[in-house]
Amino acid sequence: MPPGEALLPATVLLPLQSALRAFFDGPDSLGGSFELLGPARRAEVLANYLCGSSQDSSSSFSPLPAAEAQPPPPATQRKQRRALLTGCFDLTHAGHYNALRQAKAAFPGEDVILVAGVHSDEAIENAKGAPTVLQHDERLEMVKACRWVDEVAGDLPYAVPVSLLDRLGCDVAVHGDDLPRAPGGGGLFDEVRAAGRLHIVKRTEGTSTTMLIGRLLSMSKDHLPKQSAEEKVLDSPQLVSNEALASMASVTPISAPTWTLLPTMSRMALFYSDRPRYLSAAKRVVYAPGEWDLFHVAHVRFLQRARQLGDFLVVGCYDDETIHRKKGKNYPLQTLHERSLNVLACRHVDDVLLGAPWQVTK
Repeated sequence: MPPGEALLPATVLLPLQSALRAFFDGPDSLGGSFELLGPARRAEVLANYLCGSSQDSSSSFSPLPAAEAQPPPPATQRKQRRALLTGCFDLTHAGHYNALRQAKAAFPGEDVILVAGVHSDEAIENAKGAPTVLQHDERLEMVKACRWVDEVAGDLPYAVPVSLLDRLGCDVAVHGDDLPRAPGGGGLFDEVRAAGRLHIVKRTEGTSTTMLIGRLLSMSKDHLPKQSAEEKVLDSPQLVSNEALASMASVTPISAPTWTLLPTMSRMALFYSDRPRYLSAAKRVVYAPGEWDLFHVAHVRFLQRARQLGDFLVVGCYDDETIHRKKGKNYPLQTLHERSLNVLACRHVDDVLLGAPWQVTK
């Protein structure tokens, strides 16, 4: 090819440049993570975009024939499945949210309608011997704010029989691999398991309501010595679940915590994926920094109002050392990783800034 001569004619080059510009300016660029992909995957993403994008009919640059492009089937052709995941959702934490996320993604290729079932206060007290920390309405509101939940059913019994699935119009029950058992020894999901309507997801390690209660009880070294906190948790069967009993064998003060929910990029990516909004398309970005420790209904309501001020909400999470320095040795009760996962699970939040600075500058 002679020097200075273009590789492609202008009739092809100009539409191609326009299409590439639209790709990198729009949501198809994977929200800014395109550069993190490997060369082969980047080429595949670009090829799929260019081959499937609509072009001006007057341009000589046109997409591949439909047979070669192989577009996905319309959503109306996808099977719809209603899944029920029940829980207490007391002191809602990353383990709860991860279970809801897994339930929503449990059946690839299908449109999953996730129904989150919240046990009644009476059912929980009868099963565990003591009232919950949060009231039913608070627990219900926290579950409604989760981005993976489509519907919420409240005041549910502790057991999940087939009749409950049928009453809620659900095809299957979903639960973690720590299936609860009734005081008499029977399994609370035995009936739906026998009917082939139970799907098991992996329990999230290193986090539970029991562990959070243990941290609350041991947070003041002056008024609650280590041994006293241990006795109060272990002597209260309503606070100790089977899956957390071993981890609660020793309760340490918050100033010297032993964290077991290890931060991984894969888990963060799973919590962040499938966002409906993109920063590149935002017209008014709102920033809301905070601690977000023990994520609760006041946090959710504040974030909902903050989101209404613009079309993209970025939430800043202070790091553990900053909170420790500003509030004292007993804080935070949850690590930056735990707190950021809770915030990412909120349907009002678009992105999270980890280790946000204490002072906000321009």
